[in-house]
Amino acid sequence: MRKRRKTPVAPWIYVVEAVKWAAFAVLIIMLINTKASARPSKTGFDMMKAAVTKYADLDNTKESDMLLLKRFYSLDSSEYDGAVYYSPKTNMGAEELVLIRLKDASQKDQVMEAYNARIRTQLNSFEGYGVDQTELLKNAVCDCAGNYCLLYVGARADKVQSAFRKAL
Repeated sequence: MRKRRKTPVAPWIYVVEAVKWAAFAVLIIMLINTKASARPSKTGFDMMKAAVTKYADLDNTKESDMLLLKRFYSLDSSEYDGAVYYSPKTNMGAEELVLIRLKDASQKDQVMEAYNARIRTQLNSFEGYGVDQTELLKNAVCDCAGNYCLLYVGARADKVQSAFRKAL
C-alpha cells in the first residue's frame, strides 16, 4: 500500500477561513439586532415619555396640543397609540421633542420622513443667522425602534437617545 503524501497548505488559506467565519458571525449579530429592534416594545407610553423627558432639556419648550403636531409634521395623532409634542416657546427656538408610539410597523417610514422633513425645514429657516439653533439641529436625534419613534432637538441629545433605547 502506498502512503499518501500530504499536500502543503498555504498560510494565507487560514487567514481567508478566519475572515470568512468572522464575516458570518457579524452577519448573525446584525440579523439578531435587526429582529430585536423591530419587535414592539412593551413599555407603556407614559413610562417611555417619563424616561425620555427626564434627560431632555425642555426649558425652552412647552408641551403643545396635537394640532401643532399636525401643522408642523403633517402627522395626525389619532392614527397612533400615543403622541406627545414639545414645541419651541418662541419662533427663534429650535428645541423640540416628539415621541410617537406606532400602532403598526408600517407607520415607521411616514413618521421618520416627517421628522427628517421638519429638521430640513428648520435648518433652512435658521441658516445664516441661527448658529446655535443650526448646531442643535445638526445634532438632533431621529430614532425609531420597536413601536416608538423619537425626535429630539436640544442639548443632551445623546443622553436622551440612550434613555430612549434603555426604556424600550
